[in-house]
Amino acid sequence: MMQQENTQMNPGMPGRNPGAPGMNPGMPGGNPGMPGGPPGAPGMNPGMPGMNPGAPGMNPGMPGGTPGAPGVNQRMPGMNPGMPGGPPGAPGVNQRMPGMNPGMPGRNPGMRGMNPGMPGRNPGMPGMNPGAPRVNNRAPRPVSTMAKQYPYFGILSLIYAALCALFLYRNASGITFPLFTAATMIYFYLCFRKLNIPWKKSSICYVVGIELLGISTCLTANGAILMVNKLGMFLLLICFLLHSVYDDRSWDLLKYFSAFFEAIVMAFSCVARPVTDWIQHSQLMREQYGKQSKRSKAGLYVVVGLAIGIPLALFMLILLASADAVFGGWISRIFDVPFWTLFQHLFLIVVLMVVAFFGSYMLTAYMNERGIRMEAVSSKKAEPTAAITVAAVLSFVYVIFCAVQIAYLFVGGATGALSLPDGMTYAEYARTGFFQLLFVSVCNLLLVVVGIRCFHSHIALKILLCVITACTYIMIASSALRMVMYIQYKYLTNLRIMVLWACFVLLLLVTGVMITIFRQGFPLFRFGVIAVSVCYIVLSFARTDYWIAKVNIDNMHEETQYAFFSGSPVYDDTSYLARDLSMDAAPAIITPEARADYEWLEMNARIEDTSVKSYYLWADTSELEGEAWRCRYIIEQQEDYQKISWRTFNWSRFRFEQMMRR
Repeated sequence: MMQQENTQMNPGMPGRNPGAPGMNPGMPGGNPGMPGGPPGAPGMNPGMPGMNPGAPGMNPGMPGGTPGAPGVNQRMPGMNPGMPGGPPGAPGVNQRMPGMNPGMPGRNPGMRGMNPGMPGRNPGMPGMNPGAPRVNNRAPRPVSTMAKQYPYFGILSLIYAALCALFLYRNASGITFPLFTAATMIYFYLCFRKLNIPWKKSSICYVVGIELLGISTCLTANGAILMVNKLGMFLLLICFLLHSVYDDRSWDLLKYFSAFFEAIVMAFSCVARPVTDWIQHSQLMREQYGKQSKRSKAGLYVVVGLAIGIPLALFMLILLASADAVFGGWISRIFDVPFWTLFQHLFLIVVLMVVAFFGSYMLTAYMNERGIRMEAVSSKKAEPTAAITVAAVLSFVYVIFCAVQIAYLFVGGATGALSLPDGMTYAEYARTGFFQLLFVSVCNLLLVVVGIRCFHSHIALKILLCVITACTYIMIASSALRMVMYIQYKYLTNLRIMVLWACFVLLLLVTGVMITIFRQGFPLFRFGVIAVSVCYIVLSFARTDYWIAKVNIDNMHEETQYAFFSGSPVYDDTSYLARDLSMDAAPAIITPEARADYEWLEMNARIEDTSVKSYYLWADTSELEGEAWRCRYIIEQQEDYQKISWRTFNWSRFRFEQMMRR
């Protein structure tokens, strides 16, 4: 029986299956089924040969299959068909989003206005059968060596943190400081050995430098020296780590500086590694053994238990001590401090341990990642024309300035014919200029390094850089001579000694730069590190406060004045000696009369119920047997005096205490 032609429908393409009513019908007049086949439903397009037509609004199923449910693509139960003739897709119904275009030919067509899914994919609509689970095709994150062996690195870092708290807590310059530096070197040695990072023989220079600074710290009480000691130890430690992990033989000065600052800044990217490595280690143990072995599990629980239990027990101890007066008094007698003070100490100790644990672990983890590029910052060099022009202009100015220095300062100063501007003394002339000259010398040093590093080699550029370097020598000499002249009139202070020291170090660095101009493979950075380290270690052991006090005190009287200071007024700045020098100067300042004066002031201050310093300020110092400023020095040192224990032993403090007991 022939179907009636639907005048509202457009004929479809030959050989395609028509859709539901309202879709494109088949050939004009309706599509009867193939000969010998059953007729299709009214308004429907019959299926392919040998196919059963679907219900109204249905898509026909696979050849020889049964019609599907209304509005649903015909599939095997719970299956997603793939390409024609292929195996069925993944379990689940292939849902489609409404309003989509039909799929590619050869795919399973969907309902009218729907887009068939990809074979084997399964996105579902709400209320439909869920699709197949999503597969994560990303590669698993590799497990680091430190995560695989976390018990070793975690326990080692915990031990190091405990030693840091023992050696450093409220102990900035004790005898435990060299023990701390030794523990730091041993910690990194053990970590690197476990990470298969070879120990380099040349690293011993950094180790010796760090340890010498640690020894110097427990021998002096000079605040400036102590601060620079700690900074120097940190800088040498970073240099030691870079040298141990990387092959730095081909690094130039700029590469060293970039790697140095990159190591300091980027190490903080590993600040969470102690936690993430512990999680990875736990997951790895579960994957390998199904369950963690009893020994590994017990060891991990012990570490976690100690990390949580010790601070918690200390906190509870403080609360119990505050809850019961008898128990609190007993705790106070044991630790010889009130329990609130004990709580403060314990809290700060825990904080110090946490900082040391995370800091040491993250630094080791970052070095093990080797995140710093081995190549130099940039191998490209610019054309030297611009550099030659700049160097020529600077050389012209520097040559004129250096000619004036030689004629008026060096020659005139040596012959006594130095003519100064009206109203200016030798001391004023010497004081005005040495800091500016030092700054210009440092700038010249950097300019020459940039000229060597960033521009192509050229004979004219080399000559001009040599001129600038030679002028820098003269500027350094001029700055040092000005300082010597100023000391000749104003005597010694720590700042003036540091200026002379800086001039000498700059002289060595400029010499290294001069060598680099003609030999670009010269290891300027290592030369600079060695030069600065050796010079500073000598300065830190020199006990400058003692020599300042001795020289200045010896020149307080004309009969004892040194020939170097002849013609200068005797020294009279006793306020500097009394208030600005540390315990290092005690052997040159403390006398028996000064000790007797301090004991007299201490006794009267106790009677007046005031401090010794307050009593000294308003008492009549003319009654003192010795010089009042020496007694003031003792008072200033006693205010900062710390009771010596086995942890806080410091040679200068010990010497001061012994001199006060005589």
